[in-house]
Amino acid sequence: MFLGSAQRAAQLEADRDSYFWDYIIEKFCKNILGGTSYDKSTALIAERERAIRLFARERRLSRRVLARELIALQRKTPPNFRAVRVSIPEGGIGTYFCFLLMPRYPAIPTETYRQVRGQHLEAPLRVTKLVYPDALDIVGFATEAGMDHTYRSEDVVYLDTRNWNAEEQEHARQLQRELNLLTNVKMRFSRDFAYPVDLPSESPALALGDNPRNKPCPCGSGKKYKKCHGAPE
Repeated sequence: MFLGSAQRAAQLEADRDSYFWDYIIEKFCKNILGGTSYDKSTALIAERERAIRLFARERRLSRRVLARELIALQRKTPPNFRAVRVSIPEGGIGTYFCFLLMPRYPAIPTETYRQVRGQHLEAPLRVTKLVYPDALDIVGFATEAGMDHTYRSEDVVYLDTRNWNAEEQEHARQLQRELNLLTNVKMRFSRDFAYPVDLPSESPALALGDNPRNKPCPCGSGKKYKKCHGAPE
């Protein structure tokens, strides 16, 4: 009964956004394992495995929220603007994701652009630790600004701050001042539900007859009404 319920249908429809997060994971894995990643001078699997693992650790609902935040940032950022957004895990426990969008101009060679963007990606991660001291795992994701998908590249960086020291703290302060990063933080809360469909305020189970307690709950859970929405609180 649940598989055919309105709640399950709404969940599947809402989860469509989360597939963009899956696409990012698959693309990184394909390039890393196939040796087609941009930076071939480092031990790609060893250095990037942790970042991709943290991407993949996010549950379906979290992937939906993160993907929507990234897509919304891409849509609102003009192709000639830089944008940085930090996604804070619920309760501050978990992975902090830092999204960076950077303009790409045709006159700039690809190699130069990727090098500069990679350097700019590490700075927001360190400033994120400065602004959010509880952050232990910080993953940075960078791509082109704007919605032009003619050519799109992605970079990922991981920062483990468990051994963060005073020298790194000061370096992060310097980066924040020089690059004007996260100096005017605006908090925006994203809220979503695994089953994004509203139940009626008054349960229609009461219309099932004089004694609906042993009949299936109309919410689609598959339970009897007396053990679901009809259960005493």
